Amino acid sequence: MKETRFIEQNKDKWIELERMLSESKRDPDKASELFVQVSDDLSYARTYYGNRVVRVYLNQLTQKVFGTLLRNTVNHKNRFSYFWTDDLPAVIYHSRKELIFSFVLFVFCMLIGALSSHYDTNFAQTILGADYVSMTNSNISSGDPMAVYKDKDALNMFLYIAQNNLIVAFRTFLFGLLFAIGTIGSTVSNGIMVGVFQYYFISRGLLVDSALTIWMHGTMEISAIIIAGGAGLVMGKGLVFPGTFTRLQALRISARSGIKIMAGITPIILVAALIEGFITRYTELDNFIRLGFILLQAGFIVAYFVIFPFRKSRSGVPFRLDEQKIPQTPKFAPEMDQVKSSSIIFGDSFSLFIRILSKNWKYLLGISLLYTISLLLLLPEDKILNISYNTWFINKIPEILPFNFKYSFAELFIIGGALAATIFGNYWRSESLLLAPGETRSKTGFKFQLSKFGGSVLILSILVLPLIPDIGFFYLLFYLILPFMLLWLAGWQVSELSFGAATSLIFKNAFENLMRHYGTFLSLGLIAIFFFLLADLILPLMDTSVLTWNFKVGDFTYYWIKVGTIVFLQTTALFLVIPLFLSGMSFSFYSCREISEAPGLFERLRKAGLVNE
Repeated sequence: MKETRFIEQNKDKWIELERMLSESKRDPDKASELFVQVSDDLSYARTYYGNRVVRVYLNQLTQKVFGTLLRNTVNHKNRFSYFWTDDLPAVIYHSRKELIFSFVLFVFCMLIGALSSHYDTNFAQTILGADYVSMTNSNISSGDPMAVYKDKDALNMFLYIAQNNLIVAFRTFLFGLLFAIGTIGSTVSNGIMVGVFQYYFISRGLLVDSALTIWMHGTMEISAIIIAGGAGLVMGKGLVFPGTFTRLQALRISARSGIKIMAGITPIILVAALIEGFITRYTELDNFIRLGFILLQAGFIVAYFVIFPFRKSRSGVPFRLDEQKIPQTPKFAPEMDQVKSSSIIFGDSFSLFIRILSKNWKYLLGISLLYTISLLLLLPEDKILNISYNTWFINKIPEILPFNFKYSFAELFIIGGALAATIFGNYWRSESLLLAPGETRSKTGFKFQLSKFGGSVLILSILVLPLIPDIGFFYLLFYLILPFMLLWLAGWQVSELSFGAATSLIFKNAFENLMRHYGTFLSLGLIAIFFFLLADLILPLMDTSVLTWNFKVGDFTYYWIKVGTIVFLQTTALFLVIPLFLSGMSFSFYSCREISEAPGLFERLRKAGLVNE
């Protein structure tokens, strides 16, 4: 039968089924009958029109029916709005005590910072740094006290501030894993800093000008930091007060709530950075306009994070956090043939990560140590003596490379990333539990994975292209395409598809599910940030200055040991992050494949007797 005739004969029932799916009330018997008929049409289309649009259409329609009628889940088109209108307000309402505590603590510490600055003239230098205070004094003397917001071009300033504020917020949240003590400490530190900063301008008679400038963006920025503190307390509460759950079970519940809160404030942090980068610099704006802008932001924060959750609670909150139950899952057995949400992918990825770590932690530490020793032998003496100790990981990279940074880093990233992906891909496919329908364990050898090395190099080469111009916009482009490229890399490494087939699948279907992939990437990014923050936290605790107290150590040996500590910890963190991200994107790839080709769905339909062999 010709494709056109096939479509003409059956399109009416397809349209009827689509119409029924859009209705809130439907005839279940009629819907079930149409579902069986469409399943038969899908079987026919897979046989005779495998590469035609009609097969793709019927595939997607069947997936939609399966999800709507048999899974009884929220329609994926409504998930985005459901999160903002129901899910997040419910979490905010049930976390109100922690959020109120975070707010009170932050404000109290602001007052402490202001009072300390009032009674100690040197306190501002201690908190803000002598260089920043000197720069601010210079700006005040020149008649433009808010010049700090005009130093950089708007785009680069936005990117820098967004990155910094996201790090601060997520660090505050992730410190909740330290039984909430870390979150409290971070909130205290942030509150004191804001109090000192604001009082510094007040003490110089600049109350109005500074407040209208700082709080132009600070209203949303500081609100987000306070809410992040509440999210960290929510997560830490699960560890401190597990109730009838085990601590791990309680942490899974509380962490889920905390992550939802952080997802809710992430856009707010980005908007605040956008305002600070592009709007705050216009200090010549009329004071009433700036005040109105501040009040508008404050009104939004109060309306959405205070009033709206309480109103929703009156009509019935979707769930109670203290009544959630986490089923025991002693054996990790993820299914590769299902369409999964980003939250489910996150859980499977973390479980796989724990499995990888439990089996390979000795090799991981060994490789980190070997890399550290090799790098130290290659580093020239002048680099070792001039390396910074108290900088973020990303800032350490140019310093700990034995070559010229710009292009050598790209080469190192490409080759190292391809090797890491190859090693991971081999481990993935060696697990019989992680084989998709139709795959066999006979193709799990390392030779098979090495055959994918060239394709991995190509993918990673495309990824680093935006970094070459060294322009802010291209760095933003890099972060935007990073989840997509990791999805491509992971899919190519773990599947038995050819490079062309894997690429075709990604480009045809990934964009339709971008929010799912970005959700996976961002949730795993939280864990990645925690690993790097933990490494940076451990560094001061391992201060090598104790060597000089007890032993006669030369400068070169002292810095050699210090740099070795930095490289070892950060390399270990990086080796933890790589399998975590590739695990998540591999699950996301198979979910994308299921949406496109539906091998798992078709197998379930066959077993149910709805389609023939």
